Order: sequence, then C-alpha cells, then structure tokens
Amino acid sequence: MGKQHTISRLNATNQHQIKLSNVQPGIYFYRLLVNDAASESGKLIIE
Repeated sequence: MGKQHTISRLNATNQHQIKLSNVQPGIYFYRLLVNDAASESGKLIIE
C-alpha cells in the first residue's frame, strides 16, 4: 500500500522488538537510521 507502518527508537542496549502479530501477510521494506542517516535497509516477508 506504500504506507509507513511503524517508527521505533532503540533503547539503551541497542535492541528492539517489534510485535508483528497484527501485521497483515505481505512484503514489507524496512530502513534503519543512525543519526538520521540510512544505515541498513531490507525486505521482510510475512506469510
């Protein structure tokens, strides 16, 4: 659908969990930012 789904910030341990139980099956793209600059990106497939 091309919509932003979730924005989260890492905690002090630099670990974060996102609950995906309410997310519809499909292909999702993610981007991780460090100091507002892209650090990592990828694709997540939920069946």
